Amino acid sequence: MIILILINTVVFLLLALLHIYWAMGGKKHLDDAIPVDSTEKIVINPSRAATLFVALILLLFAVITLENIGFFDEVINRKYIHDATLFVGIIFIIRVIGDFKFVGITKCIKGTKFAVKDSQVYIPLCLMLGVSNIIIALCQKH
Repeated sequence: MIILILINTVVFLLLALLHIYWAMGGKKHLDDAIPVDSTEKIVINPSRAATLFVALILLLFAVITLENIGFFDEVINRKYIHDATLFVGIIFIIRVIGDFKFVGITKCIKGTKFAVKDSQVYIPLCLMLGVSNIIIALCQKH
């Protein structure tokens, strides 16, 4: 279980660093990460502040996931950590399902650069994070 916790934590940290890079003006892989409509028009254009907020949330997810090892058991009841870990898993499963238009397995727009990357990379990554965080939450002792 510790290996799964560490893998998820590292993935969350790497995703957070990528969002920080984008928020600071980095462009690499940015075009692949922003949903577009069938005419390739951007449908979500997040601000730097919004991108940094996502980075902070991902950092929080990393801390929550790592805390399943029990670093701060004296400070916070691990039951709350397990509940938070379960919640993180559910968030990523919802992301896998999508919005019925641009993201996830229910997306209607399928031929764009983002849609292809979503199907090949983002959906499987979110499924892995979602399922594994749910497993972590359910398999830990309360």
